[in-house]
Amino acid sequence: MKTLYSILGVDPGVSPEDLEQAYLRRKVAYPQAKLDTDEILRIQWQGIEQAYKTLANPDARNMYDRRLKNAGVKTVTVMPLDDVGAYRHLPWDDHGTICNHEHECF
Repeated sequence: MKTLYSILGVDPGVSPEDLEQAYLRRKVAYPQAKLDTDEILRIQWQGIEQAYKTLANPDARNMYDRRLKNAGVKTVTVMPLDDVGAYRHLPWDDHGTICNHEHECF
């Protein structure tokens, strides 16, 4: 399961400053000119914006964290971003864990 944290490529304990930096790195990877012409990128960007708006608001973030905990969702440490602020190509299973090409998850 992808979480708002994994969408932004940050860990759940991320500071507000680092959260903003992750968002700004994503913003560079989604220029407005491409968003105007590519519907898939536009939908992806909307998810990134929603994740940032939720996690940047302390009350909304606390509520989201409680919902994750109550649902029993385990968050995972995310892999670093590449130089344009995008995920390195990582296969994810349905629970948000990272799996290798042999489908061994960790």
